[in-house]
Amino acid sequence: MKLLNKPKQLDFLQYEFEKFKFELFSVDINDNLFMSCIVCWSNSQEDIVSFWKDIQGELSVKYQPEDEYARWNIYLIYLSKEKLSLDDKYRIENDKYFARKLVLDGLVDIPDLSSAQEMINCELFGHDMHLGEENKVVDIEGVIDSELLELIKKISLDTKKESKEIRANIIKYMVKGVRNNEN
Repeated sequence: MKLLNKPKQLDFLQYEFEKFKFELFSVDINDNLFMSCIVCWSNSQEDIVSFWKDIQGELSVKYQPEDEYARWNIYLIYLSKEKLSLDDKYRIENDKYFARKLVLDGLVDIPDLSSAQEMINCELFGHDMHLGEENKVVDIEGVIDSELLELIKKISLDTKKESKEIRANIIKYMVKGVRNNEN
């Protein structure tokens, strides 16, 4: 997955909060919005602490993705050169209203657009997560015992009591097999 920049879609925030710079990044899958990432640059930790609730409030009214999944995949990321107190950072990042929040603070320099994009890609997706042809399904036959493979193929993943018991028995069988191989 890769975040793509969507310039000019957050101009309404720029007029309201002049001390910040805002950019919208998104992940689209099959031409449908899947995830939004709103990045807020600030030179001052005081501004972030003072305005983060106002920013999210404004966004909650004026930025609502149409797709159901996209509504649940909104990130609000604050970038700051100054370090926030642990209490302030905890309060912001654990607030559940409107979006998931990250505070990337204590930065040596405020990153430019492409550096911020790369930083956020790494933060949200990790270095090793990519979509594309290189992600192929691994053939597990030959890697694990064929008897165990047949059990795994038959596992029901529903929440019925008997399905849970079957899964528990398979796990016991697997653990027992591992212990026998160790001896």
